[in-house]
Amino acid sequence: DVTIYQIAPSGSEDDTISNLLSRYKDESKHIKVEVKDPVVNPKFASEYTSDDLASNSLIVVCGDRNKVINYNDMYSTSVDYNTWQQTTTGFDGEGMITSAVDYVTAKDIPNLYILSGNGETALGSAFGDVISKDNVNPLTLNLMTTDKVPDDADAILINTPTVDYSEEEAQKIIDYLEDGGKAIIFSNYTVEDMPN
Repeated sequence: DVTIYQIAPSGSEDDTISNLLSRYKDESKHIKVEVKDPVVNPKFASEYTSDDLASNSLIVVCGDRNKVINYNDMYSTSVDYNTWQQTTTGFDGEGMITSAVDYVTAKDIPNLYILSGNGETALGSAFGDVISKDNVNPLTLNLMTTDKVPDDADAILINTPTVDYSEEEAQKIIDYLEDGGKAIIFSNYTVEDMPN
């Protein structure tokens, strides 16, 4: 059973979000929706997050697990710098709520180890948003400081290293893959000799 709390002063609920939450509730007997007025319950949100939440933010709860969806993250906006007017350009409430429900009800959250230590290119924010929305736990792994790829790795990610892996590091990756491990590997053209 999942409870979705809409944090909003009474009478100030965002209609788009309220209608969407109503549809979730109507489609499943396992989803309950409650509006929590921060004026009446000023400490409610602090039980789940230390962040300041905008009005109409959501807290999705199932058992001991919860996920906070800030109102400002559900709407995409753009600014016209000639008039300084902000315009709403998109709404991803459904995607974010579905992701949060999936997160709080999942038995296991997969671990994606992102390799570092060989000049790997930093991941862009768009990719970070995707793995976050897909409820993947990103962790950093430097193969020079560990004996092997950790046993709890559901996959590893190698993002265009600029320095070749040592034979020992490469063997750790090969051992992991031969034992059934999964990898996402991005590469790029280089003039450097990188045999491993």
